[in-house]
Amino acid sequence: MSLETVSIKHLLCNKAIAKKFSRRKYEVLDKGPNYMRSALKTVRLLNILHLSLTDNMLGIKEAVLLSTLIRANTALRILNLSGNNFASDSAMVLGDSILENDHLLFLDLSMNRFGDLGVRNILYPLLIKGL
Repeated sequence: MSLETVSIKHLLCNKAIAKKFSRRKYEVLDKGPNYMRSALKTVRLLNILHLSLTDNMLGIKEAVLLSTLIRANTALRILNLSGNNFASDSAMVLGDSILENDHLLFLDLSMNRFGDLGVRNILYPLLIKGL
């Protein structure tokens, strides 16, 4: 199995692959919230710097799981969550977790259904941290 075609599930469950993966710059891509839910519930993201979960129909359940990941202050630097089904409740959960993270440098939440309240819930923690 080449590293270019490894799925999130296999990457996260295999420390040898994760170690090889961490030495290179790759963007982790996968389609479907079930993989993401499974990965976040069972193991930690090992040394992943860029996680892209675009257009995966993610909602509040996944936002709660992702907030746990963000709060854990892992090595994750770039998180792309654009084009999902996040609403204002998801924005509140994600926004609260941003306050507890020192490593995340880029968060793409474009093309979600936050509304005015959701945008405020995301921007407020960013303004508090001075980002």
